[in-house]
Amino acid sequence: MKKLFEAEKLGSLTLKNRLIRSAVWENMAAAGGHPTDQMTAFYEELAAGGVGLIITGYIAVNRESGTGRGLSGCYDDSFIPEYQKLTDAIHARGGKIAAQIVYRGSLAGGGEEPVWGMSAVRHKTSGVTPQEMTQSEIRALEEMFAAAARRVKAAGFDAVELHAAHGYFLSQSLSPYYNRRTDQYGGSVENRARLLTETYEKVRRAVGNDYPVLVKLNCSDFAEGEATFAECEEAGRRLDELGIDGIEVSGGGRVWATHDKTPSLYADAAAKLAAEVRAPVILVGNNRDPAAMEQLLKETKIAFFSLARPFLREPDLAARWESGDLSPSRCAACGKCYSPRGVGCVFRRTT
Repeated sequence: MKKLFEAEKLGSLTLKNRLIRSAVWENMAAAGGHPTDQMTAFYEELAAGGVGLIITGYIAVNRESGTGRGLSGCYDDSFIPEYQKLTDAIHARGGKIAAQIVYRGSLAGGGEEPVWGMSAVRHKTSGVTPQEMTQSEIRALEEMFAAAARRVKAAGFDAVELHAAHGYFLSQSLSPYYNRRTDQYGGSVENRARLLTETYEKVRRAVGNDYPVLVKLNCSDFAEGEATFAECEEAGRRLDELGIDGIEVSGGGRVWATHDKTPSLYADAAAKLAAEVRAPVILVGNNRDPAAMEQLLKETKIAFFSLARPFLREPDLAARWESGDLSPSRCAACGKCYSPRGVGCVFRRTT
């Protein structure tokens, strides 16, 4: 029977347990998206805390998305030695770390460079209307992802994850609301998945067959007229056929918009996809109870669990759970919310 605390393969990686720190924006990058000592220390603490794999906050594949507001980038080779220092520090702590790469597109807003989109549709959240991409621009962006993947591999990251969730560009390409193209990249679900599968294929060629490539997908956008589980399912199956090493199943704005506290929120969708693909499926979203996660391991083919805020608040949570203390992680200030170490507590002001 599968256990939460046992070694398990994720592509060519062997993880010491089935717990993954899901991507969270750190707000720690220097100007231009370069990593900092503060960022390295942040990830060192997680690595020492016993989690099986760390996934970084998203790293932009282009310069515009990797500048300002503490956002990370990897759009030229100058980043390779800088990230090598970070990955060396994580490995020295016995950890493994994957780089999540992204093109933010119209969700992120504008800049000096044109904002690309599959179609010129105003984003509901940012209000930005992107420039509809030509097919040559689509190919150019696919190559940006491939180049960023090559760089993170050269920098010593143990895996790379394509961010195709949460309303960013690769997620928009699957959405019938944001993707209204009439060429081979639009229309049918199969066509709307094409950009993602082509991006994966170019990334795979850039990093080789033995390097783990993961993808993060919405199981649904949870918004009228946008992507449903059918898009996630089709994209997941096609990526699986091409050899993806892992599929992290998340969702659209449901958690943040409704503050939904349903345990293991997307478990039904993840379990359905896991039954249809060979690649390991990683479930993210309100994974708080280790006993409930082990029950899902027993009852479904879900292979791994991603957690974000619990590890922000308690970086050594995995080690605590493995020691036998299975109490859920809570805010140090109020004992109720999930704010990091009590900072920003929603019930009372803390420092």
